[in-house]
Amino acid sequence: MGDNSSVSNLRTTALDSGSTVTTLIDPSHPYYIFSCDVSGIYLVSTLFDGTGYVNWSKGMLMSLSARNKIGFIDRSCPRPSVTSPLYKAWDRCDNLVGTWILNALTTQIRNSVLHSKSAKDMWDDLRDRYSQPNEVRIYHLKKDLVGVTQGNSDIATYYSRLKKLWDELSILNSFMTCSCCDCICKCIAKGHNAVMIESDKVH
Repeated sequence: MGDNSSVSNLRTTALDSGSTVTTLIDPSHPYYIFSCDVSGIYLVSTLFDGTGYVNWSKGMLMSLSARNKIGFIDRSCPRPSVTSPLYKAWDRCDNLVGTWILNALTTQIRNSVLHSKSAKDMWDDLRDRYSQPNEVRIYHLKKDLVGVTQGNSDIATYYSRLKKLWDELSILNSFMTCSCCDCICKCIAKGHNAVMIESDKVH
């Protein structure tokens, strides 16, 4: 019995090791790190200073998605067990993503999230603090929409200005959520947001 158990364990270890190697050399896997994905790069051109979270986070998400690392902040690439042969690979990638986030922050904000346990914790902390709807910003966006005129601009330029305002307003309104966990309430809230946005476009 003991010998059979030992053989079984060896086979399992061999299979796990093979899976690990395959994962690490597969360019389509989130654990794969390209030679250009170094810790010192900047994913966005402007450091986040506590203002403009919507645009900053959008840029970060696009960059992380392009590098196949968005799973480290959206739960789609969870932390494996510490006994898993893939744990070190996950930890390395998570630290890399965390470094990229830190690189995109001003010193004061960087210090406030530096000791987060994971890249996801860091991202969630920033989101919880800065993604709340900015009622003053929404007010000014609506005011700007009312005041936009074509003037001497061509149709394309005029439309681009309107679309930029509509898009930002849409993102800010999308942060409105129901306090309960009922999905029907959430759908109603989303529907209300859509009606508000379309109404703003008409006006």
